[in-house]
Amino acid sequence: MRAFFLTTETNETPKYAESLACVDGFQVKHHIFSHINKRQSIEALELEIGDAIKDYESEVVVYLGGCGGHLPSAEFFAKVNRDIPTVLMCSDAGDAATSPWGPLLRLYDHRDSFRVVVAIDGNRNWEFSDRHLTLLTPIDPTRYPDPPIPHAQRRMVFGFAGNIGNFRAVDKHGTPAGRRPHIAKMQEYGLQYRDRDNTFDPDLPHSQSYQNCCDFLSQCRITPNFSETGSYESHHVKGRVIEVGLAGGMLLEEKGAPTYEWFERGVDYLEWETDAQAKSIVEAFKDKPDETQAMGLRLRKKVLENHNPTKFWTQVMAKI
Repeated sequence: MRAFFLTTETNETPKYAESLACVDGFQVKHHIFSHINKRQSIEALELEIGDAIKDYESEVVVYLGGCGGHLPSAEFFAKVNRDIPTVLMCSDAGDAATSPWGPLLRLYDHRDSFRVVVAIDGNRNWEFSDRHLTLLTPIDPTRYPDPPIPHAQRRMVFGFAGNIGNFRAVDKHGTPAGRRPHIAKMQEYGLQYRDRDNTFDPDLPHSQSYQNCCDFLSQCRITPNFSETGSYESHHVKGRVIEVGLAGGMLLEEKGAPTYEWFERGVDYLEWETDAQAKSIVEAFKDKPDETQAMGLRLRKKVLENHNPTKFWTQVMAKI
């Protein structure tokens, strides 16, 4: 099947397109556009995308965009969807009630812009969950060593790769929020991190920037996760949960995340609520690589069995 995968130029988008490309039976064309640079009108952008869809002889279209910026219209996607099954991947559906995604998802629904909307944040509490799909982020497992690096040989006991945020983040009440204050505290007891950069090279479909994050996580025995949504009003299952699983690391998940609906708390991962709790867990396991490895391998097994790209895209196509 010929799949046309349309995304913005954010540096993490290639991993979504390659999750479909690694599934047998699919040929994928990844088309990238800028949602920030308004060098062309929306009409010209839609014409360019429409021509590319037609030229590729696409049999399915998948869109992973944003909730703001220079984007194709709901009407454009509705027109495409009438002829070719069109899918929206949304990484923040669980945040829609308190973010710009809410009005946009309602507009897409009203216009019949997409045959299927796939919430990939694992939070089933969103407006259209009863008619669409809630799944976890699909990632090509070949990004990670197989078998995973033994924990006794890993360079880092406690490490994090991703966007570390900043100290200026606050919730709607003006209270400090976000992951940066936690990361600062965790550094005091050994956390090493690799901040996400913003480099993007459209000529590198396997973004080296993202691969470096995968390589970093593969060297961590214990990785914390921060599950708050962008509005800080809810929690979801970050793609990092899948990434840590594929890396075979022991996941420390933030309390409040719906991760327990997909994996077994205390068996596949451990939970923290305060920095003091996270510290005690790290202290308890820092000299026990066999135990961190056992938990990491349990998480990895379930990720590979239940949340691999083939299962993900099979469910999407069945829903179409």
